Amino acid sequence: MMQIDQIKKLITEEASKAVSIFDAITKGQIVDSFKFNIDSKHFTEDFITNDITQDVNFKEMFETLREFNDYPALYFFQINQELSKTEILDLIKANDSLKTPAINNFKENNGFLYVGKVTSCAWGRLIQHLGYHRQRTSHGLQVGLWGNTTTKDIDLSFTVIFFEKESKDYLVLLEKMFSKKLKPIIGKH
Repeated sequence: MMQIDQIKKLITEEASKAVSIFDAITKGQIVDSFKFNIDSKHFTEDFITNDITQDVNFKEMFETLREFNDYPALYFFQINQELSKTEILDLIKANDSLKTPAINNFKENNGFLYVGKVTSCAWGRLIQHLGYHRQRTSHGLQVGLWGNTTTKDIDLSFTVIFFEKESKDYLVLLEKMFSKKLKPIIGKH
């Protein structure tokens, strides 16, 4: 059985590791970051069976993301504030077969739709959020299936920040902090 002193030593070692990783991040040691504007006019149900990563309107974005396939990342979706939270949620709920993240308790649309993190393969997670992943059981925003049916044109962007590989276990802390500060429409953290 592990003794209390051994447990304390493990806690100290892990905390020291976390401090080192966060210290590097505060000094700007981020691998890279990108912001992509996503034109919802190009969303089509064809992408459920056809590879969206090869479509002329999305190919460059996915090629860029694939260059960082092995890196962990924080990401967030922004959406125009002119759309009410109620309308967005009604569109999401209209198809009860969609597996979407939980809805939070924030009362209005402040421009952030979702905050998330991945340990790798940010481009694959983006496909899930767009609703075009072949594995239909994964949770995601499914924005490609409702994003072109809003009362106003949707102004959607995807921002992704890639970190060094050893930070992957600690991004959950940043994700929670981002969510508390940004108050996204979707996602409980």
